[in-house]
Amino acid sequence: MASYYQPTPAAPPDYHGLPTLFGYENDDGKLSGTNCGLAASCTLLTYLGKMPAAPTPTPHDNPNMIALEATYPPNILFGLAGTSRGRVERILDAYGCEPVEVDGEDALRQSITSGVPVAVMLQIPGATHLGITFPAGHWMVAYGCDDQSIFLTNWDVAGMPWDAFRQGWSRFLPWCINMDRKGLQARVAG
Repeated sequence: MASYYQPTPAAPPDYHGLPTLFGYENDDGKLSGTNCGLAASCTLLTYLGKMPAAPTPTPHDNPNMIALEATYPPNILFGLAGTSRGRVERILDAYGCEPVEVDGEDALRQSITSGVPVAVMLQIPGATHLGITFPAGHWMVAYGCDDQSIFLTNWDVAGMPWDAFRQGWSRFLPWCINMDRKGLQARVAG
């Protein structure tokens, strides 16, 4: 549910990034199987003050997520396979924000260390059918890091080990939408 994210149990001594970030999750909207790109967009827009920080009153009922789902629903394979990079960029543009590409790990670490959150898309294990686990793409927002982990919204608050992050960030599904080893930050246009 939409809430404040922060490193848990406490920020490690070598932590860099935002001390806290209001973030959204898939379950905040009605299209919870495919709306992670919208959750990442809401997180960036809330960070920039373009949307209010809106806790979710009941599951699948967040007003910010519902608004984006109505206007900018997931669009890959008619919405069945999630949200494209272009859709996330159009959402940011529509709210008066400029999407800015973050290219590579050094740029990602620099953005995070500077206190600028970055939307990233990773390939993660998806559903299992007939004993086969299919890959899935998942949008998250990186807001902090230390030497061992990167801290992400719409993920485990304990952080993701850098090796696991690198593996998911450089896979086929992020490549399909021009997000392999890339991220998107947003800044107010103008």
